[in-house]
Amino acid sequence: MLCGCSTVLPGVYAAPIYRSVTLPDGTQQKRFLGPMGYSDRLGETHTYGVRPFFHIESLDSGRIDNARFLWPAAIFDTRNGTEKRLSILLLFYHIQRNGQYGPETDWALAPLLFGGREGDGETYFAFFPFFGTMRNLLARDEIEFYAFPFYMRIRRGDFNSTHILWPLTQFGSGGGQESLRILPFYGYDKIDGRIESKSILWPFFHWEKSDLHTDDPASLFHFFPFYARKESETANHTAVAWPFFSWSEDLKANTVERNLPWPFHKSVDSPELRRFRIWPFFGTYSSEEVESKFWLWPFFYQRKERTDVYDKDAFHIVPFYADVSQAWLDTGKEEVYRKLWPLFRFERDNFGGSHFSYLSLIPWRKLGPFEEDYGFLWKLYESETREDNSGFRRLYLGLAENEYGPDYDSYTIPFLFDYYRVREKSVTQFLWGLVRLEKDEEETALSLLWLPSFLRW
Repeated sequence: MLCGCSTVLPGVYAAPIYRSVTLPDGTQQKRFLGPMGYSDRLGETHTYGVRPFFHIESLDSGRIDNARFLWPAAIFDTRNGTEKRLSILLLFYHIQRNGQYGPETDWALAPLLFGGREGDGETYFAFFPFFGTMRNLLARDEIEFYAFPFYMRIRRGDFNSTHILWPLTQFGSGGGQESLRILPFYGYDKIDGRIESKSILWPFFHWEKSDLHTDDPASLFHFFPFYARKESETANHTAVAWPFFSWSEDLKANTVERNLPWPFHKSVDSPELRRFRIWPFFGTYSSEEVESKFWLWPFFYQRKERTDVYDKDAFHIVPFYADVSQAWLDTGKEEVYRKLWPLFRFERDNFGGSHFSYLSLIPWRKLGPFEEDYGFLWKLYESETREDNSGFRRLYLGLAENEYGPDYDSYTIPFLFDYYRVREKSVTQFLWGLVRLEKDEEETALSLLWLPSFLRW
């Protein structure tokens, strides 16, 4: 029985070098290289990796649902089983998805090369800034350019615009929209009987008519940055030395707003909400569902939400302290988040799961897989309880570890001690099996020096 192999509970118990066990739910769990290496297999799903170098989630069919290498250096994931995304060093990305007429792809080696294939088989390619076509980028359907910024054509829906020496010269039309721009001398825009605007000596003089399709059209004049006035039959807004001084009144909403000067002073008064601040010293916000206050922004912040679905209370001393609780009214269950950075962080969800870590060096609540891949380097203690009453407790680098569930328990002190129990069967060993006790429903067996058991009772 070398390396801790067991006849009662098949497995290998040689932490921190290697440990292999089978959990009651059928999961084949392997751990190696202390807290770094892991491999879990349940049914057709296989999750494995070596922190912080790589993490892979795959199926026996060969499909990889998620993979990352030295996050965020390289990331791959499959979304809804139909869209595959790959990014490398935040510079290269490749996206493949199922389109209406066939596979679609988009790829880029930013900021130089862009390309892809549409579902109808049409392809596009761009070598920035020299020539090319880009699609579905920057909220535009298509961007075509030659020697950017000398020539560029943009399509968004039915609107097509041509740009020469962008952004100085532009003209376009389509989809109920017209546009002409020769900056800084003149600019004109018209959108489907809704908005008409023009500018002279941009950005100094600007006129605009908006909401022309409604019963309350508005007009605007702006002499940047000295004076601006927007008014309609029900509302008016005035700004002086924009954006520092402004005041407005909306008769329809019965709202008055003042910024004197922005961002240091702001006040809003209406039936729906009230807001007042003397930044950065103090500020309040009050509406039917939300009340919030801050002191010495951004350090002290309090917020209360009362809705028909949940009640939520939050208090923050950024970045050091946070206390957030959210109670769901239909179930009476509560979510809790507390932290004292950089010492500890505690979370409990409304399904009964919880997580605690000490130290907790990340001041934010979530940061993708960063903590999962790198957290073992600084967490002195970590524990987790899941909805099914399983969980773990772990000291720094796995110096002591306990995993448990409804039908199993395990305790490990690397090299020195191992205990593993599944229902009525258990294995207890010292010094990687130098002394071992194996127990099942019928008897207990003792073995020494990795030899077969010599004493049973």
